[in-house]
Amino acid sequence: MATSQRRLHLLSLDGGGIRGLSSISILKHIMKGINADRQVGDKLQPWEVFDMIGGTSTGGLIAVMIGRLRMTLDQCEEAYLDLGKRIFQRKYNPVDIPHRIKNFWDAGEKFSGEELEAAIKEIITKGGHLPEDATLKDDDPACKVFVCTVQASDSKAHALRSYETKIYDAQYPVCKIWEACRATSAATTFFDPIEIGSKKVKYIDGGIKSNNPISMVHFEASIIWPNRINDALVISIGTGSAPGPKFEGNIISIIKALREIVTASDDAANAFEDSHESMARSDLYFRFTVHQKLADIGLEEWDATGDVEAATASYMTLAETRRKCDRCIQKIIVFLESLLGKENMD
Repeated sequence: MATSQRRLHLLSLDGGGIRGLSSISILKHIMKGINADRQVGDKLQPWEVFDMIGGTSTGGLIAVMIGRLRMTLDQCEEAYLDLGKRIFQRKYNPVDIPHRIKNFWDAGEKFSGEELEAAIKEIITKGGHLPEDATLKDDDPACKVFVCTVQASDSKAHALRSYETKIYDAQYPVCKIWEACRATSAATTFFDPIEIGSKKVKYIDGGIKSNNPISMVHFEASIIWPNRINDALVISIGTGSAPGPKFEGNIISIIKALREIVTASDDAANAFEDSHESMARSDLYFRFTVHQKLADIGLEEWDATGDVEAATASYMTLAETRRKCDRCIQKIIVFLESLLGKENMD
């Protein structure tokens, strides 16, 4: 729904494994408010509201589903739940001591990367109605999408994009949707890294450098729309406390990397708000995240969906959260109505 006639709407989605269900629930509530006065056939989907959606790890998977594949949030939630049940089955039996010891020292994957790839491809074909090898590149990017990942060779954050920019990007023409999803979710000790392109560039989970991709979302949008970024509306949705760091290599290299790289979603959110204080004061920046009860839920604990929903419900019913949601929803509605009014005048 990108247009030069209205303010930009940007959406940033944190990583968090099973806790990503909290992000979906929060976004559902926001979209319900946006569509409250719309007729059934006129209700908007996220890809029609947001000009850009960026996400890390499971937030990246959600971004692809609702942005690139244009799935509804109900479809996204169903696919997300099915994905978790399917992929978080350990590769080795818990009593297989030799493999458990080897995986500890090698920091090898606990779960099957092949099963993750197969599950993602199924979402692409059944949910997105696209060929399983469809590229992330979108020739008609009504909603621009990127996922945050990390190049294993230098631990630098990297965006795999559905859109072209002036920045050098060798992966843009060739990266497949499933590869991008696999790259952003390649959490070390969970799944093996993935190699993309003819030069076999290795990627690992984006949560290492940017579990909260808010700064990347703002930067990417500033490249595409340099004259519109100053009054853009930005929504950032978190998943509670940030997951612990994940690194490539054996246990020794992980210990060394801990000194250099730490994932801190809340710190990133605070830093962004501090550096964009006028946006927050003008209700152009909104951060939603469940601070309590999610921190103890592991990324792979797919049997804890009830706990995630309960914690999210408690957060969403807080008076402060309700007021913030109302302001956010109203701001978007005003923008959309302003656009509609201009179209009717034309």
